[in-house]
Amino acid sequence: MSKAPCYQRYPSDFFGDSKVRIMSSDARAYYSLLLDCIWDFDTQYSIPNDDDLISKLLCIDIIRWQKISQEIISCLQVKSGRLISCRLKREKEKQDKYRKLQSIKGKAGGRPRKSPGLTPALPEESLPLPLPIPILIKKKKPPISPNGDFELFWKSYPRKESKGAAEKAWLKVKPDKDLLERILLSVEDHKRTEQWSKDNGAFIPYAQKFLNNKYYEDEIKEGEKKLW
Repeated sequence: MSKAPCYQRYPSDFFGDSKVRIMSSDARAYYSLLLDCIWDFDTQYSIPNDDDLISKLLCIDIIRWQKISQEIISCLQVKSGRLISCRLKREKEKQDKYRKLQSIKGKAGGRPRKSPGLTPALPEESLPLPLPIPILIKKKKPPISPNGDFELFWKSYPRKESKGAAEKAWLKVKPDKDLLERILLSVEDHKRTEQWSKDNGAFIPYAQKFLNNKYYEDEIKEGEKKLW
């Protein structure tokens, strides 16, 4: 199945831009196509600001591109000889965040098992006597622990010491869904820093200290992360 054009995937963002609304119909169509090209071109959501390259990607002659280029480029960021789409960059970061959270939850819990199905009944003519109708008794669901998300955090945290103290700190924080996601993502980002990676994790703080001091609210600069 072919990928839907940008204006079909994000119509409110696309047509909500005042610069897009005042474009000529020709420029608007090629702007949408150019965004799709930028999305597929590289991981920086940019493309070289090269008239010859862009005209080939859009399958139009260079003179036609130069006539509509200023309308289109006004919606992009020009930096270091490249055209950058900040909108596509934000969308990719949002997708990466979602995938990272799904990966964390998958490693911690795995796929839940499916409930076994009921054994199919035998044909009626093969039974010597009619069977009584089974009474299905609904089992009560176990109560949800208010501390259930702690195990998700604990499996993700690299230093497995003083679990009891960490659990008490977790109960004080009482994270909701949004804060839980922020804490889990922060742990993954801290794992990639040089401080947590050196000397076999000797400088990783205890989990309770991480929670009590709200290290999950610290901003980690891109330069402090290790790339792998």
